[in-house]
Amino acid sequence: STCGGTSIGFARYSQRRTSLDPLEVIETLQQVMVDAFESRNVDQLREALAQMDPEEAEYHMKCCIDSGLWVANS
Repeated sequence: STCGGTSIGFARYSQRRTSLDPLEVIETLQQVMVDAFESRNVDQLREALAQMDPEEAEYHMKCCIDSGLWVANS
């Protein structure tokens, strides 16, 4: 599969590098998610994710975490 529809396969890409390129990931996100990241609005991001299919939302967030766009609480 690909990260958010990028032309580079996620599995192949993740073997080459330890993380995804944040600029490549942000280009694959829906505009509402991009706006939420740019404004650092967590509530807006949650709303955007709630409107998505759960598997799609989880996938995009994994890409965001792997690229460093989002730092998960430990």
